[in-house]
Amino acid sequence: MRIALALLVAAPIQAQEKPERETSAPILVTGSPLADSARRLAECIAHGCPPPEDIAASIAHAENQLLAGDYRQARATLAAARTRNGRNRKAYPVEIADLERNYGRMTDLDGFPARARIAQVDAIDTLRSALDRKDTRILLQQLVAGDDFLLTGRTDAADQVYRQIEKQARDAGQRQVAGVAMLRSATLYTLLSAQDPMYRGTARERIARIERTAAPELDRIRIGARVLRARIAAIAGDDGARNRAIASLADAGFTEPVLVYEDLPLRNGARAAIRKAIDSNPEWADFRFRIGADGRVHDLEEIRRSPEISADWSARVRKAIATRRYAPLRLPPDSDGMVRVERFTLVFDAGDSTGSNMGMRSNTGRLVWLDLTPDRPTSSIPPSLYVAPRPAF
Repeated sequence: MRIALALLVAAPIQAQEKPERETSAPILVTGSPLADSARRLAECIAHGCPPPEDIAASIAHAENQLLAGDYRQARATLAAARTRNGRNRKAYPVEIADLERNYGRMTDLDGFPARARIAQVDAIDTLRSALDRKDTRILLQQLVAGDDFLLTGRTDAADQVYRQIEKQARDAGQRQVAGVAMLRSATLYTLLSAQDPMYRGTARERIARIERTAAPELDRIRIGARVLRARIAAIAGDDGARNRAIASLADAGFTEPVLVYEDLPLRNGARAAIRKAIDSNPEWADFRFRIGADGRVHDLEEIRRSPEISADWSARVRKAIATRRYAPLRLPPDSDGMVRVERFTLVFDAGDSTGSNMGMRSNTGRLVWLDLTPDRPTSSIPPSLYVAPRPAF
């Protein structure tokens, strides 16, 4: 099974009418029972297994804990692995950076976004300490750090990172990485334009920059730009315009789902009835559905959820998923569609350590998307139209 934790783009539970506030490899999950992954990790630690094996076992167990809804323990598992293996950065820089990146993702899901960004920067520093400065892996990890700015609504900072990486990649002769950075920037403004039309001009300009490229190695990036242009048309137009935008992608030959349109969920706000304690887990709900060859959603169902759901936010997420339109799919002759399993997590961020609420969490959540689809590669094209508003500070 794969859990796609790339491009964790958030949506606020607050009003989204005016916003104010990609790609590392997906994590591989063993799919084994929680008790089995716990046993394997314990045996590995007891026998003093090499750092790469310790890290792999720790990530596998943390993902099982995440699937079970125990976000805090998943983060604790990765934190303990960092403590055990941190001294091996020079010998195993790639493995340690993977651990730090995954710890950062889990830290954000646990409601500590500022600490999550620090972990992503730690991953960059680990790679820089052992690899050539022009190594693709360093540039891609810097993109992940930019994504973390987007998670907390710091869209200007995220775009600055994307544009900086584009320049660095060009200077290093890494055209594909430069193309990914260009697509990230164009995607950011397309996401914003879904909430406020004032961003459409900038989104179209960023898309046009990609369309003007000619390098063969950027073919996939240009396809991504086509999807973004279709998204803008689908968002801005009526049903007829939406259908035409989606039909324009029929010749792309997509064999994996690529989202073009969905209604934005949670426009009118939802709050937890009371502030959550610092040791509480996020709320979450898992949905399963089938995407037909025409890109429409069928057989949508909620398959499991956390014990508590504030203000029935999962019902609004379900309603939004039902409106989704994907690009036309090229399916095998005997297939009736592709099944997706997705988790939406409502994260209540912890109070800043300098504030008076350091022992409590915000009662306003942000929505984070995770792909739980078994045995499916993650698309390099962002799957969601969610973006957080800019923070007040």
